[in-house]
Amino acid sequence: MPVRGILLDASLLVLLVVGTLDASLISKHRRLRDYSVGDFRYLVDYIEHTAPLRVIPHVLAEASNLIGAHGDPERERMMEQLGLIVEASIELQLPSTSGARRSEFPRLGLTDSMLLEAATSSIPLFTADGPLFEAALRSDPDCAILFNPTGPARGA
Repeated sequence: MPVRGILLDASLLVLLVVGTLDASLISKHRRLRDYSVGDFRYLVDYIEHTAPLRVIPHVLAEASNLIGAHGDPERERMMEQLGLIVEASIELQLPSTSGARRSEFPRLGLTDSMLLEAATSSIPLFTADGPLFEAALRSDPDCAILFNPTGPARGA
């Protein structure tokens, strides 16, 4: 089945927001210390080849909270950039009960469970989160891609 878009986990969405605003801010954002400007460029390149970006409200809320932890004056500009990305994305609406009913919910929480619910082979989840990636693979080997700037790992 052809890819019709991509889902990002909250940390990659924050990387996209901050890097798109100003790549030099990546090293200054405390939630992005594991990422580099090169990682951001890799993410953008990958998204451009799998557009459009798909989002779920749970990830948007989590990304907003992660961005909100950054101080002003950048925080306000980051929030504005998040708004622009939200407007350019396609939002998927799924009932939270579907995530809460998943077996992964007690271990991974609601946001990650909802990502598992939304991910499909045509709209895969792009994540840097190892436990989330592994859970997605158990659900469907074609519905997840591990963020790895040396080359994405899809499926098993």
